[in-house]
Amino acid sequence: MKHTLNFSIVGQHENHSGEAIIVGDKNEGTIEILNNMPGSMDNLKTRMIGNFDGYDIYENYYDSGSNDYAYFAVKQ
Repeated sequence: MKHTLNFSIVGQHENHSGEAIIVGDKNEGTIEILNNMPGSMDNLKTRMIGNFDGYDIYENYYDSGSNDYAYFAVKQ
């Protein structure tokens, strides 16, 4: 069973909210996303978008113009 975190991050220029899979580290999160989102590793973008409830939240996407995003969280 995967553990998830519902988050909401309000920034100066953009807001993010959704459900992030809780993982042990950034590498584990990237592998989890690669295994569950269609696309190739060469095109995957991963960036930290902020902190929520003691976790660093990462956003993953293949195309910035797409609505197809996935999130993972790493305990700080």
